[in-house]
Amino acid sequence: MPTRTVLSLLATVVLISSEAWPASAQSYPSGPITLVIPLAPGDATDLAGRAMAEELAKLLKVAVVPVNRSGAGGWRSARTAW
Repeated sequence: MPTRTVLSLLATVVLISSEAWPASAQSYPSGPITLVIPLAPGDATDLAGRAMAEELAKLLKVAVVPVNRSGAGGWRSARTAW
């Protein structure tokens, strides 16, 4: 048997027979979630984002904080860049 084949088989046996570390499940999310709303407050997008944050908080049982960050990340700046 060629050396390469022997090494391949040996590596396969080692990988199959090695003990896998038990995966521990992490609780997600561990803290409050920040929902970034990319437009100014008072807009229709802001109202929809706040409603979504409220429903997500109920569903995930974690605080969801809506934050308005208008500016470079909004759809208006992306549209004008074309």
